Amino acid sequence: MSSDEDELGTYDTNTTPYRVEKFTDAMLKPTKPNGRVAVAGPSSKHAETRRGVRNRSPLLVEDGDETERVHESDGSGLEVVEIPKDPPKKGRPPRRAASREPENSAASSKSKNVQRGKGKGKGKAKPDVVREASPEVMDVDNFREEVENEPQDIPQPSLPQLKLKQRRVSGEDLVSRKREERDRKKIERLQKQLQDLKVQRDSLAVQLEEVFHTRNTELEERLESLTFVYESRIRTQEESIKEMTSQLARIDSLTREGKTSTLHFLTREAADEERRDIERLVDQLQEALKKKDKIIAGRDATINERDVEIRTLRIELSAEVDRSKSLAASLSNTRDPSSKVRMFASSTPGVKIDATKTSNIHRMYEDMSNILFIDCKYEPSSNSDDEQWVYSCLYTHLRSAQSLSFSLRTYTEPGDDGKAVEKVAYTPLQMSDNTPETIEKLDFLAGEFTFHRKQLDVFLNKMYNSMDDAFGTSEP
Repeated sequence: MSSDEDELGTYDTNTTPYRVEKFTDAMLKPTKPNGRVAVAGPSSKHAETRRGVRNRSPLLVEDGDETERVHESDGSGLEVVEIPKDPPKKGRPPRRAASREPENSAASSKSKNVQRGKGKGKGKAKPDVVREASPEVMDVDNFREEVENEPQDIPQPSLPQLKLKQRRVSGEDLVSRKREERDRKKIERLQKQLQDLKVQRDSLAVQLEEVFHTRNTELEERLESLTFVYESRIRTQEESIKEMTSQLARIDSLTREGKTSTLHFLTREAADEERRDIERLVDQLQEALKKKDKIIAGRDATINERDVEIRTLRIELSAEVDRSKSLAASLSNTRDPSSKVRMFASSTPGVKIDATKTSNIHRMYEDMSNILFIDCKYEPSSNSDDEQWVYSCLYTHLRSAQSLSFSLRTYTEPGDDGKAVEKVAYTPLQMSDNTPETIEKLDFLAGEFTFHRKQLDVFLNKMYNSMDDAFGTSEP
């Protein structure tokens, strides 16, 4: 047995043959982020015959830094064609296959021995002869066919990647299990603390309730009783001291009648107490005097107001009496025609006729307007050219018998153009005799205002309407 056969003899049926890396398009692409490349694992499929295999694709074998392409002919042996190296690519280089030189040498020696056994002749082998693979020799063709039958488009994950993934998953599971265990222990610890706190709370609540139910302890009750006793004793002694001091203050200074002369002294405390009593009495009398003064001042003011009202009422009464007399005289003159005859038959018939005419005109105007002119007087003015006349008037509402007293004062004042303008000033009289409801009904007639003299008819109409609205219509 040659050295090549000894080398191959170390592999039995249970030994995994060497791993041949498959260089495909996927492996020539840039590496993954982890820097690893896909490596083909050992084949576990059944070996196929070489009879139906024709024109197989070349097998790439990496030996050190060089890459070789191996072609297999139909029984004529192996052909080795050297392929130039590819330029190095970025990323981590692919892993090398372990100890491939002895295996390659064993495969070449085996192929040489087969050629010697056949002898010289044609290069092709008989198609019906099938060479059986020894269990001690690794079937490279079957592995190559198996590699060729695998899909070329979809790269399969390599075994190290699967193991790394499994390790990652197992590591994550382990971390999650540890975290869950830690959280579970923490929750158990917190639950135990919660239970302890609840027990402590319940015990404190029971103690607090007991304290609330217990109002005072025995010692506290004794202290309260002693305090009450001593306080009552102190109050009694203070009252006794005050009473004795007051008695000493009331004692005569020197002697008493019918008894022997005895000298009595007045203490400072008693004198101070008596002085304080006198001061309090003086203060009380002064306060009472101030109150009486206030009462007297109020009564005096009330008396003065009553006096003013009495004087005003007396003046109004005298005015009413005079007015009634004048009305009675005017009525008597209208009803007694003989007086007119006597009037015309007097010595001065012209004056009497003019006076009678004037009085008749006034009376007719009063009857028509229902306004009585009680008085007319002249008032001097600051302007010598201006004449001011004040007419005291009385209007009586026929339907309600409600009267309105007012005065009209005529005066002149310069207008915008410099000319004198005659105006009338309205002033209500005796508003204090009316009730607040009546004053509210009178509206603008309850206050003072002025208007042009040529607007007297407007004033009269407005007064009639206001009185009718306030006290009812005057028509029967």
